[in-house]
This record gives sequence, C-alpha cells and structure tokens, in this order.
Amino acid sequence: MSIKCDVIQDLLPSYIDGLTSEESNKLVKGHLSVCHSCSEIYDEIKHDIPNALENTDKPSDNSERKLVKRIKNKIITVVATLIITFSFLGFFVGTFGNVLFQEGNPIPVISSIIKLEFTNAEYVEFSNATNRFISEIKSSDDRYSVVKKYMSERGWAFKEQMGSGLIFENEAEQIVIETRLYTKNYFIWSVPEKETEETFFNAT
Repeated sequence: MSIKCDVIQDLLPSYIDGLTSEESNKLVKGHLSVCHSCSEIYDEIKHDIPNALENTDKPSDNSERKLVKRIKNKIITVVATLIITFSFLGFFVGTFGNVLFQEGNPIPVISSIIKLEFTNAEYVEFSNATNRFISEIKSSDDRYSVVKKYMSERGWAFKEQMGSGLIFENEAEQIVIETRLYTKNYFIWSVPEKETEETFFNAT
C-alpha cells in the first residue's frame, strides 16, 4: 500500500517518540526505506529533538545552580552573623562581667560604648527618659571634664564635688549631677530634670 509523503512526515515526530502503533511503525519504516526525501526529513527531526531537549535542560540546570548558590550564600551570611554576634557578646561579657547588667537591659549601654569607640563623641545619651549619659575616662586627673563642659555650655558653673556628686550652680539655684563608675574605662552620669525638687534647692 502506497502512502503519501505528507502523511508519513506528519507521523514522524510521533514515530520518533515511540507513540505510534506497531502497524503504523511498519508503514513508516517501509516508506523510509524507499523514500529518500522522507528519510532525510526523518534524520533531521531525530537530530533536532535531542538538541532541543538539551537546550531546554541547560536553563533549568543553571537555575538550579543559581538557587543552590543563593541558598549557600544565605547560610554563610547567617552563620557569619551569628559568629560575629556571639563574638561581640563574648567580648563584652568577658570585659565587663557582672557590671554589664547593672543598668538592666545592657543593649543601650553596649551601643553607646560602641559609638564612643568608633566616633569622636565625648558622651552618649543612652536613656532619654532619665537623662543618663556614658563617657569614657580619658584622664585620671579630671575624669569629669566632659560633664563640666556639658553643664558649662548650658549656663551652669561647677562649684564643688561631694563624693560621687558634682555640684553646679546657676544664679540662685544648684544642681547635683550624680556619677557612677561603670567600668575602669567608662562612667555613667545623670542630669536631673529641673522640675525634680529633690535635686534642686536654693543656695544658702
């Protein structure tokens, strides 16, 4: 039975994929053995299909590689962040020991110390609610010079020191700045609000 070339050519993709029946396979094979034109088309299709599959696989492989690489980078970033965080915590706990928690939550104090270390700031306010500051002790001769400068810029003159308190005066008023040694390198000082009656009194 003679079959037209266009029918055979329509069957070739299914024939190559193994989707045709045994009877159709016999017809296609018989036609290809005697038809040079269809045989060439068959060879071209058979050659193009693996290339097409190979080309479609490559983007998928590349996407998988990129995904794996992104996951690895994220894991490395997380691990590095954890290592740095625990290193900092270990450093601060080892350096400051128990005093680290004297102010309650140590994070504001630690952040303030980092600012002091990496900037030219003379003091950092770590508690807006209570006007509390932390400064580095740069000179044992006059460790409170930064407090005196701070108060002088606000119109207060240093009068005297009584224990850990620094007394400043302004016309008929006096104010006491409480100081406390945080570590051997840092001290904390508090500036009371003017409305707080316990820290203000008339000079006698």
